[in-house]
Amino acid sequence: MTPKMIRVLMNRLCQKGLLSYTLDEKDARVYHYSAMKSKEECLKIKSKRFADSFFSGNQTNAIASLIQSIALTDEEISELEEILEKSKRK
Repeated sequence: MTPKMIRVLMNRLCQKGLLSYTLDEKDARVYHYSAMKSKEECLKIKSKRFADSFFSGNQTNAIASLIQSIALTDEEISELEEILEKSKRK
């Protein structure tokens, strides 16, 4: 990737609210970037968009489709059960 390409991508991420930047106090040509959202927040947003796009917003159908399409180990099933229990408590 060229430096110009990277600048374009960084600018797009700033426009989307995923990155912010500040100018260096000593050198205005230097930008300091920082994440505006955590990885978990980004994954949550992407998952919601996925469910909205492919399953008309029905998250239950999205989850069921994913679970039915793969073979799960007992450990993975237990992990999913724990996640469901945590969701019930919320």
